[in-house]
Amino acid sequence: SPLDIFSAMESDRLFRVPTLRLLDAQSRHNADCWGFQFTWQSEPFGLPLGACHVVDVPFVFGVTDTPAGIYFTGGGDAARTLSRQVQTAWGDFAHGKAPGWQGWSAGRKVRQFGPGEEMAALLDKDAETLWESIIPAPQ
Repeated sequence: SPLDIFSAMESDRLFRVPTLRLLDAQSRHNADCWGFQFTWQSEPFGLPLGACHVVDVPFVFGVTDTPAGIYFTGGGDAARTLSRQVQTAWGDFAHGKAPGWQGWSAGRKVRQFGPGEEMAALLDKDAETLWESIIPAPQ
């Protein structure tokens, strides 16, 4: 639908492209940089919000079974398991350790938390080419 297309484009414009630009820039100065994205599908009250903004918060703070957490995650064992993975990765990183997946410079892939491949490109080559003409990479 047109709304799905608009939503996908806005997710690229607001989140994926700036994240890709930041990871590219930082990795030129320090190979120790990693990216991630949430692919967990949120459907509060049957509304398909997908991996919407702030869906990561209940996972980071381990509150997937609270009323607000259930609203965004659906609660349950799968959400608790993913929350533990997220907390471990963030905790390791905060303590100066690698978060447990391949760095950005190894293949320009990010860790996905939720359904899909564990490691994935933020954008495919066609999308990168399209966005380069709209939001050029800084030199």
